[in-house]
Amino acid sequence: MVDTKARIIFSRALARFAKGTITNFEYEREFESQFPADTNDLAILRIRDKIACLYSDLNEHKLDGDRSPVAEVRAVIDRCILFLHTDLEYEWPKRKTLVDRFLQVLNLGRYKTGVVFDDDFHFWPFIRETDYLQASKRVSA
Repeated sequence: MVDTKARIIFSRALARFAKGTITNFEYEREFESQFPADTNDLAILRIRDKIACLYSDLNEHKLDGDRSPVAEVRAVIDRCILFLHTDLEYEWPKRKTLVDRFLQVLNLGRYKTGVVFDDDFHFWPFIRETDYLQASKRVSA
């Protein structure tokens, strides 16, 4: 389910953090203070999980200088912000966890999780290149 209000809040906080205008602590506070805790929008939940890998929760810092994202990471962040401005559902299947893999081995492959192993993530969080291209066109128009 697309939560348009929450996506706007999240995209604004993420954009400000990615540009280095706010710190990781400010990003977290901004997000937490305005974010609807009851959202079921998988895009927000999955993107937030991925973005959490970009910063430390132990010390306050901005994404600038030595902590600036490399071009590939910056491209992912930009796609995340772009995705949050669409009305697309998040369609990526759940990733296989270590527990899922262990259960699959124990069950000799009978345990089904609908999980992706080695898919092409070039357009993540978009699942299709066409969706990404259409969203990009809308922004540049």
